[in-house]
Amino acid sequence: MSKTNNKKYTGSLIAAIIVSVIAIIADRFSKIAVTEYFVTGNEKVSVIPGVISFCYRLNNGAGFSILEGKTVFLIAFTAVAMALIIYLLVCGKYRSTLTNWGFCLVISGGVGNLIDRVFYGGQVVDFISTDFMDFPVFNVADICVTVGAALVILYFVIDTVNEKNGKDKLKEGFDGISNEESYEDSEAEENSDTAKGEK
Repeated sequence: MSKTNNKKYTGSLIAAIIVSVIAIIADRFSKIAVTEYFVTGNEKVSVIPGVISFCYRLNNGAGFSILEGKTVFLIAFTAVAMALIIYLLVCGKYRSTLTNWGFCLVISGGVGNLIDRVFYGGQVVDFISTDFMDFPVFNVADICVTVGAALVILYFVIDTVNEKNGKDKLKEGFDGISNEESYEDSEAEENSDTAKGEK
């Protein structure tokens, strides 16, 4: 990878980390505000009429209320998943802007809900309710996990398509590097070494 592309990769990773930290803070403050000013139950405050409302729900399951009551399993699973994702980021196995943002957002969402489970008796505070459809109440952390997972899936879909087509053009816009660029960088380095040897 050339120095320019390496800088792009590092820059995207730093940006993703900063946004993920902000997301964790937003998740915490929003949950604190809901627990302070709302009462659990049927109370709802319309934010965008007919679209989004805020309410106060306690969820002892995973995102969107799945796996209810499996607190120990969810804490262990979240911790292991985050450790694996951090390892993948550090080792650089998937060097892509998509995976940078995807992994970081999943981690931020996992941290946000893990804090709730550890310090609030295994329950997670949910407060965002969709008025236009029947959908489980969720929170900022759930949004981060969903968006992050979608980005990671998109990366692997693009990667699979590239392998079938034998091209890197789809990933080029996200990764900041293609096989052709790698070849050109390698060829330029070889020419430079040859020129030095001739001198």
